[in-house]
Amino acid sequence: MKLEMVYIACQLCGEDDAEPVYKPVHETGSVLGRLEVQNVLCRSCGFMYANPRPTKQALLQYYAQEVSASGSVYHATTEGSRDARLAAEQREFFLNCLEAVRSMGPGSVLDIGCSTGDLLSALGLAGWRLVGLEPSVHAAKIASSRGIEVIPRDLESASLPEATFDVVSCIHVLEHMYDVKTAMSVISSIVKPAGLVIIEVPDSTKPVAQIAEFFSFEHVSYFTRGTLTRLLGDFGFEAEKFDTDVSVPNLRVCAKKRDKGEESRQDEADDREELLAALSKHKEETQKLEQRIADRFTPLIAQWKKTSARVAIYGAGMHARFLLELVDFNDCIVCMLDTDPRKHGTRFVRWEVRGPQMIEKLGLDAIVISSRDYQEEIYETIAHYQDTLGIEVVKCYP
Repeated sequence: MKLEMVYIACQLCGEDDAEPVYKPVHETGSVLGRLEVQNVLCRSCGFMYANPRPTKQALLQYYAQEVSASGSVYHATTEGSRDARLAAEQREFFLNCLEAVRSMGPGSVLDIGCSTGDLLSALGLAGWRLVGLEPSVHAAKIASSRGIEVIPRDLESASLPEATFDVVSCIHVLEHMYDVKTAMSVISSIVKPAGLVIIEVPDSTKPVAQIAEFFSFEHVSYFTRGTLTRLLGDFGFEAEKFDTDVSVPNLRVCAKKRDKGEESRQDEADDREELLAALSKHKEETQKLEQRIADRFTPLIAQWKKTSARVAIYGAGMHARFLLELVDFNDCIVCMLDTDPRKHGTRFVRWEVRGPQMIEKLGLDAIVISSRDYQEEIYETIAHYQDTLGIEVVKCYP
């Protein structure tokens, strides 16, 4: 069945006058199939968004069924891990923003898309009402077990009372929202007067060249500092603080709800030229990177095939789908490896997924790490097999 695509007007200014600026292709490995996404730039306000996009129902089905979808991806959160460091960074920013609110005594926090409740649990806000919105049943159960009040719904269907929360956080959720204006309207209505909203989204002016597409098809809105500031201002918020110590290419901002009748003091900078320059550079850098990786693996694969080597790819997710399209590993792969226990025993493309605890029993000659953000973390856990078992461990990004 052909996937239905929907055309929309700009969700920031409402104008229907946009130019195509970026057109990635994704093999989603899901109900969405092979997806060609057209990202456009509004000529009126400079906001970039996906147009056309899959229907809301199709995307909801994807998130419900795909274990590799955002919000469902398993990552280690042990001390020293990438996610643990990022969580500590987010917690510090969050608590710094709460200083004024905390002085008035215990309040309430709503975390939209709370997942398993990591952020709310880490805040240490004794006496506060901690509430999470999480449509994933699996994640909601874990968050509830940690003492968090979980509403197992999405933002639009939760029917939350007005002026309920002192703080609302929206961490890596807004870019996924099918209707950004509706989402911000609800957020504005549920935040108390002078309350705060804390938002984190990818920074579209700082794309990272990698095999897996930085501008993911899961994201239907792409923010810059200027467009995020304007969106906040349109719904009664004043951006008070952007985090300048973000270790990843994200925008992290704390905004305060304005009093009724108070005029905005926002500096709504038009940064579309910066975005266009970043897109142009990103396309060029990505093409060069893909060629370097293809050139690097070609002789390795030839040697592996010549010696009938048993090769596994570590990372049964979206990155591996892009890698398999870029390089022909078909005649030397014997299995996939992945840390996520939910994937063990399943099939990825046409190979069985095994856990890393099985490495010693698989008779492998080589392991290819298919990840960028977690490459070093994975390498540290399996590098010793090079000495103990003679397994060649190869990074995608040398």
